[in-house]
Amino acid sequence: MTLEVVPDRIYGNKLSFIIDGKEYNTDLTSYLLEPGEADSKKRTFAEVAKGAGVKWTMKLSALQSTTTASLWRAIWDKSGKEVDYVIAPFGNDTPTEAQPHFKGKVKIGRKPSLGGDAGEEEFTFETEWACTGEPQLVTSAGTYTPPSETGTGV
Repeated sequence: MTLEVVPDRIYGNKLSFIIDGKEYNTDLTSYLLEPGEADSKKRTFAEVAKGAGVKWTMKLSALQSTTTASLWRAIWDKSGKEVDYVIAPFGNDTPTEAQPHFKGKVKIGRKPSLGGDAGEEEFTFETEWACTGEPQLVTSAGTYTPPSETGTGV
């Protein structure tokens, strides 16, 4: 029995993953852009209406490589810095209504781990970063608005 591939559903066989203007899909084995609860504090009604109280994170798993072109090395070199990201789940260069891109800013966390178990398997690492604001769903070129510190596009 063959599984029918339905266009415009997201499968794990195509991806464009860009951090700070550079493609890193060759190292990435898993990604998750996920909303969660923000730190608890008093908020105004206006802040809640704009999405305050939600904290987005980016979780990544990738292959370890110390080459200068690798994701591992980019994380090592840019640890603690805020950078732009673009996730194109369909691997398409131009976003469309049916195959959008997701863009925003993320603060790269601590330096990545190094090492693993003895054997023939490639070493991997996991990392989790805090997004600045909410990711923006982009459906056409030129419609991206960078997120503000308060969690919404400006």
